[in-house]
Amino acid sequence: MILSSPLTRALQTCLISLKDHPTAKSKGVTLCRDLREIKTLGGFDAKGKCFGPAIMTRTEEKLIKKIKEANTLGDVSENQVKRYLEMAKEACKTKIDYNDANTQWWVLKDTKSDVKERLEDFLSYIRYCPGNTFICVGHSMFLKALFTHCLSKEWSARHPQVAQNLKTEKLTNAGCVAADFTFRGSSKEWEITEAKLLFETGFQFRRTRSHSPGGSRSPRNGKRSERLLSDGSEALALSGRRKPAGGGGVSRNVSSTRSSPLPEDESKHR
Repeated sequence: MILSSPLTRALQTCLISLKDHPTAKSKGVTLCRDLREIKTLGGFDAKGKCFGPAIMTRTEEKLIKKIKEANTLGDVSENQVKRYLEMAKEACKTKIDYNDANTQWWVLKDTKSDVKERLEDFLSYIRYCPGNTFICVGHSMFLKALFTHCLSKEWSARHPQVAQNLKTEKLTNAGCVAADFTFRGSSKEWEITEAKLLFETGFQFRRTRSHSPGGSRSPRNGKRSERLLSDGSEALALSGRRKPAGGGGVSRNVSSTRSSPLPEDESKHR
């Protein structure tokens, strides 16, 4: 199952990154309002503008417009622009289930209690949804909140620097991190018991813009793709697999990525 935030930049990233994924081809993408970015008073780019089928109309229009403007970037040729347009039009044919984004799904501001409730709703949703594998496209602030809320004390003690970065820093462009979720007992009893940075992923620091020991700089073409496909904004994805766990619980493997195609073998087996 593929889940995406209804925000334009996330859905664009989802459609382009996963356009060749078997699940996208067979079942399409389901929108999930809980994956939207955390909204602050000044966060104008985290506010929704439409719901229902209008989401896809706007997503495609903005994507096509952005790609047509790409020839103003010195490192993108006319042939590349043409190829991107063909790729975008094909990706936008993906079936969309508007799910809980059929009505207004955004808010004026998210409080701390709002964020906590949304995280709990999201985790309950992926826990009880049918299927074994999930790819969920969201945003940097939401993912930082997710790791802050769920990283286990044991794993954090073993990997203090990476744990701190996951909670406070953005992943590099085209970054990806896999994590094991374990659910036990009540629907609100869960934690991330393992996390691993994939595909040379690192972090972007707010002051120095350097990269942490957790990973290296992402490829230049990954950065270019994000400029083209998500209008310079961050969009991340989660993928997960559910499996039995001891004590009557459930464990899932989850990964997050930024504007980078998720290889089929990674989404199935990590």
